[in-house]
Amino acid sequence: MDSSLSRLIAISEESELRRYVKTIQVQDDCTTNDPYNTSDPLHSSEIWPRDTSGYILKEQIGLEVLRTILAEGKLCPESIIIRDYRIASVNFAVCPETTRTVDYRVDLKNSLGREPAAALAKEIVQDLALPIISIEMRAVNYLPPSEDSMLFLWAKQNENRALGSPEIWDVCIKLLPSCEDSTTLRGPFLLLQSAELNVATYWSEQIHRHAVNLKRLQINGSSAWDIPSLPSQTCSFQLAELKISRAAIDADTILSILANSSNTLTILCLEWARLKEGSTWANLLPTIADRFPNLTAIKIQYLRNGEVSTETSRIVCFEADELDYEWRSSITLHEKRRLDVKRVVGVSYEGPHVAAILRNLALHSKTLNRRFEVD
Repeated sequence: MDSSLSRLIAISEESELRRYVKTIQVQDDCTTNDPYNTSDPLHSSEIWPRDTSGYILKEQIGLEVLRTILAEGKLCPESIIIRDYRIASVNFAVCPETTRTVDYRVDLKNSLGREPAAALAKEIVQDLALPIISIEMRAVNYLPPSEDSMLFLWAKQNENRALGSPEIWDVCIKLLPSCEDSTTLRGPFLLLQSAELNVATYWSEQIHRHAVNLKRLQINGSSAWDIPSLPSQTCSFQLAELKISRAAIDADTILSILANSSNTLTILCLEWARLKEGSTWANLLPTIADRFPNLTAIKIQYLRNGEVSTETSRIVCFEADELDYEWRSSITLHEKRRLDVKRVVGVSYEGPHVAAILRNLALHSKTLNRRFEVD
């Protein structure tokens, strides 16, 4: 890691060179150490040290050097990409049995999925007045093996062997094309227009407090991920688009997020979203219809009411025959079949009748258990 930092410092000191730096990518050598990508696995020692929970030890990777360079405006990238690359545990079976290999396995076995990458991104930007215009946090669902992968080596040798694909989490931070004047900004996230989050905590709180120019917000969780209540003092951003996916959330939190977007919200997407106890989609959907008259596009599917347990969690379904109105032909139905039973679990629609559709969905919604038995 020292060699990478030395190159970074050298470039930042060269006025002619540094203006060509458009992207800074922060990652270790897991990619080039993975048998999925190389026939010479674990050849590099440039691996991020981690604590027992899987978080990256920022003090040991020279993060303050990068922060100082950014704070002083010596490098003004258009994007900063943080990649947390995890080698599939099954791949270690084909690696040399060295002490480094064993230590490396221990480092990753308790990793917290998406959170270490977001935590590292926080440590990079926290308290720096960077002109951030968008943030994207997402999993890389598939990365094809490189041409140097051991898979191709085995194929040439007619060996039928397999490797696991990596788990990859990216955080992409985009900035204004030039950040020379970034120190004149009065606060963080003031220029932020688009955010795709998969972690609540720091990022959610900062955006709700400071991102007054936010237009697009996408919150992606996991099946058990809860979105906490908002900070007591939230900012007055006016969203044009909101997407909530794979998250558990209160109805009041959704309405708080949209508190100042009654005249600006045009796109709403709710997928695999679960309302916590005390509220139901049958009550919330008409409220959304009433408060956001300029909605022109919706995608709603796999909504749930109640807690996670099978005794109280219920999927919301709709009857297709009850949606037969003048706008019925322009709706896309999302259906799920179990044996001979078919249910509509969501709809997509773009047009002028969003409010009427939301009210109709609420009126004819049914809460069903996992086997589609009506409550």
